[in-house]
Amino acid sequence: MNHMQSYQMQVLLRPGDVAIDVGANLGCYTVALAEAHEAFQLYDLMAQEPESVRVVRLDDLLLDGERAQSWALPLVKDVRLIKIDVEGMEVAVVQGALGLISHFRPIIWAENNAYFDSGGKDTAFLQALASVGYQCARADSAPGDVICTDAGGQGHQIP
Repeated sequence: MNHMQSYQMQVLLRPGDVAIDVGANLGCYTVALAEAHEAFQLYDLMAQEPESVRVVRLDDLLLDGERAQSWALPLVKDVRLIKIDVEGMEVAVVQGALGLISHFRPIIWAENNAYFDSGGKDTAFLQALASVGYQCARADSAPGDVICTDAGGQGHQIP
């Protein structure tokens, strides 16, 4: 875990804010973000055997009240931060969350190794966010990550 990255994400949140950690793995960042807040995790730590993983679009999970209720999730009224670390599936996450991103305009902190490893040639993730009016910049504390915000200043912004 990158402690400076975790601290910078924590600074972006205020009491009561909603943060989504897509690809949380063991949840090191999730735990730090949720220290003083309620946390909901959608995985089973006790699984001993390989298991099938159901893929659910964030739009379907969080913007559809019935589906959120079936997962025992609270109704989401705002999202301030989405952290994405999904080992190359970042564009798919954005495509599955276009409604959520367009509606709430959250800050997006994402790993973007494809861009940095290609010397800036693989811009698929950046283009996916630009298509909904976002701009991104490299995260100082995590050299393979970008922080993206609403380009017009209408969404959640970095304090």
